[in-house]
Amino acid sequence: MDNPAQIQYNNKKKKRLIFIFGGIGVFLLLGFISSSQNHAEQNELFLANKETILSDFRTALDEENMSRAAEIKSEFNLIDDYEFKAMISEYKSILKSEHEREKLATKAKRDQEYEDSKVGLLNVRSISKGESFRGKVLDVRVTDIKVTDHVGGAILGEDSQSGVLYFVVDYRYENISKSPTRESPTLSVISPDGATYSADISASALYAGSSDKYNEEVFSELQPRVYSNGVEVFKVPQDFGKTNGWKLKITIEDAMFSKGITRYLPISVR
Repeated sequence: MDNPAQIQYNNKKKKRLIFIFGGIGVFLLLGFISSSQNHAEQNELFLANKETILSDFRTALDEENMSRAAEIKSEFNLIDDYEFKAMISEYKSILKSEHEREKLATKAKRDQEYEDSKVGLLNVRSISKGESFRGKVLDVRVTDIKVTDHVGGAILGEDSQSGVLYFVVDYRYENISKSPTRESPTLSVISPDGATYSADISASALYAGSSDKYNEEVFSELQPRVYSNGVEVFKVPQDFGKTNGWKLKITIEDAMFSKGITRYLPISVR
C-alpha cells in the first residue's frame, strides 16, 4: 500500500498530465475552429466569385504565370470544388514539366561545357575558312590564313627567327546588333598538346600596316550593320600545322558574366 506522500505525489502527477493534455486538446480545438472558420470564409468568397476566380486561374495557367497561379491556389487552398481541383492538378503538372525542362537545360549546358573543354579534339565545334558564326552582337568569319617568314613592307618589315614562322589570320566581323559596340573577336592558336599561342603585337601591327584589307575600328565603336577587317599574326614553331591537332581558336562576346561563343578552325600546312 502506498504511503500518503506517494499518493500525494501521484495525484499531483495526474493533475499535471491532465493539465498538459487538456491544454493540447484546447489548442487542437481552437485550431480546428479556426480552420473551420477559414474554410467557411474561403468557401463563401469562392462561391460569390467563382467564375472570376476560375477565369483568373485559367488565364494564369494558359500563360504559365506560375506565381499568379500559386497565389490563387494558396488563397483558396481549402476549397472542395471539382473545377478548381482540376486546375490545381494542371498547375502541379505544369510545375513538374518546368522542373523537367530545367533539368534538361542544365544537363544540356553541362554537356556543352564538357564538349567545349575538349580543346584537344579537332571536331569540337569546328568551322572552315570562310564559314561564319554569330552571337548576339557579332558575326565573324576567317577570310584568309597563311604561313610566311616575313611580315610588313620592304622598309618597315620583319623576318622570322630561325625555326620560327608567322601564322597570319585575316578575319572579318560585323555588328549584327542594334547598338554600337566595342566587341571584337579574340584569337589564339592551340597546339596538339594543348599549348596556347597569343598574337604577336608588333608582327600584327607590321602586317596590318602593309595590308590593303585591314581597316579595323580600334578606337571607335563598331556601328550596327557595319563590318571591320582585322588581322592577327602568331609566331609559331617550324613544324606548325604539319601534324594533326593544330587549331585556331576564335572567341566572341566573352564578358564577365558570359562564357562567350568559341569556334575552332583546324589548321593543316602541307
